[in-house]
Amino acid sequence: MTIASLSGCEAGFSGGLRPLSWCGVIRCMIFIPHPVKGGRAAGFCAAVFLSLLANGPALAQSTTAHHPATPKKKVITGKASFYGGSDGFDGQTTANGDTLDHHDHTAAAKMIPLGSKAKVTNLKTGKSTTVTVTDRGPYVPGRKIDLSKDAAKDIGLTRKEGVAPVKIVVTKPPVKEASAP
Repeated sequence: MTIASLSGCEAGFSGGLRPLSWCGVIRCMIFIPHPVKGGRAAGFCAAVFLSLLANGPALAQSTTAHHPATPKKKVITGKASFYGGSDGFDGQTTANGDTLDHHDHTAAAKMIPLGSKAKVTNLKTGKSTTVTVTDRGPYVPGRKIDLSKDAAKDIGLTRKEGVAPVKIVVTKPPVKEASAP
């Protein structure tokens, strides 16, 4: 059996010569017995092999086609606290190498990649702010994020309260820099 005869099988049904498709594989399985082994199963195996050989790149392309997808937004709920200011952390080096300034809208989180942007909403007040994750923490059990002093102030989190229930929506993952050759 040759590729030409398989194409002929396809041509007999369609009226013209075209590449072997899955429909053609099934037709060849039914109508072309393998001459050496005899029987339709062997013909089917040969047809599948030839179909994959002929259409492999097209099948791979159709199954791995990349569509620009909107990145999924990660949502975390939990407790937030703040750091910076008079607690001794202001001026210290953060996990990403920056210097902590309590006036910047930054945060420390263990579960959010460094460099990510996140919208933090105080569930009691409804106020929200956007921060950049630059550090790791908090290291107090039950807390999800530590906000810089000014970011905490924006959502109504004060030193008196200390902790507030929040919803954190990671809005922009960190930008991956292209590596140099």
